[in-house]
Amino acid sequence: MPHSAWKYLPFLVILSINKVDARPGLYPDQPAVQIPATKAVTSIDQGLTPKAESILTSEKTVTHTKHLNNNTAPLRIGSTTDQFQAQAALRGGIYFLLEVDMNKAIAQRMATVVTDLDRQLRGNKLKFNKLSYSNDAITLQFANQQDRSIAASFLATNTAKQFNQQALVTENRPILKLTYSDTKIQEIQSGILSQNLMSLHNRIKALGISESTVRPQANNRIEVKLLGVQDPMLIKYILARPLTLEFRMVSDLNDQIIDRSTGQAIGTLAAGTEVFALDSLDSGKQILLDHTRLLTNEHIQSISTNHDQLSGLALVSVNLDSTGTKLMADATRSAIGKRMAILLIENKLRITSIADPKTGEMIATYIPYTESVVISAAKINEVLGSSFSINSISIEESNKLALMLGSSILAAPMYLIEERVFEPNVRQ
Repeated sequence: MPHSAWKYLPFLVILSINKVDARPGLYPDQPAVQIPATKAVTSIDQGLTPKAESILTSEKTVTHTKHLNNNTAPLRIGSTTDQFQAQAALRGGIYFLLEVDMNKAIAQRMATVVTDLDRQLRGNKLKFNKLSYSNDAITLQFANQQDRSIAASFLATNTAKQFNQQALVTENRPILKLTYSDTKIQEIQSGILSQNLMSLHNRIKALGISESTVRPQANNRIEVKLLGVQDPMLIKYILARPLTLEFRMVSDLNDQIIDRSTGQAIGTLAAGTEVFALDSLDSGKQILLDHTRLLTNEHIQSISTNHDQLSGLALVSVNLDSTGTKLMADATRSAIGKRMAILLIENKLRITSIADPKTGEMIATYIPYTESVVISAAKINEVLGSSFSINSISIEESNKLALMLGSSILAAPMYLIEERVFEPNVRQ
């Protein structure tokens, strides 16, 4: 029995609705910026969009169709590349370009390798007369060619493809010259750039700046774009160390100055000593430290955390560079049995808002301050060198320490080579 034609009508209607509903998915997202009114109750003036377009045209930024929507004026931009330039021109922002000192970073790593090579060669009872570092190269001097051949074979096997080897003879002595291979240099540079990108991103995030772009430019530069801020002080803060770790000796007078029942300092402090909070700022406990800094995190190359099954505490592993290794060894050689403290210093910004007397717009103001607390005061059991562990820190504190240091340490110094501050040009 044939079906009536009207029975197909509902299917045709549903098909048509689905087709119309699917049409937006056929078009890609269009980059745009929105000009908001200063206050939510204010409507956008009809003349504001042409003014914004004029500014963007002077900035050589392409705009397309636009419309007013009471409290916002959306402007479509030609490309995502132009989006920041448009936003900065309209809302204000900061742009700065940083150059990473790759040569210094690579030289520091090479200098650190000298200590490790010395330990490896001596540990495997390989003979050599002298081990030195200069001009981006490590030089090993030997008594004879046989000792050099044995060492060269050992290094080729145990240092993967890190070094190029060059056999030379100087002053009738066979030497082996080691330089980083191109592959190793590229690996180091890539790691440095990634670490610095992550550190900058985390430092900016900690300031509460949500609209930012941090990205590499070439192999040794990083560009940073911050929207909605015009305070150049932020650049200095971002480049400064937001967190410092200091190793200091606990003062020999600690038990005399710190009251056992209250945990607080009593009496007059001796010259060359300082009192800090112990464990946390609100613990109510204090500890007396020598003023002299043995070491800071400037010489820490890496830090990681593991759990010590025996003690139930965290095990924090620290790796130092060559300078830090020497400083730590010299400081602990005559201090076995004494206590060494780890002082955590956080450089922070207190953010307050002040109303602009002319426009009523709230402007952010940044006031720097520091918080210092001793997170560990463990006894020194042996002379410490390039790598050592700390096992008297709670798991919570150690995780915080590793996270904060890992996310904020710059793998190499950076220098500001370009800076631009954009004042907002459109206000409603």
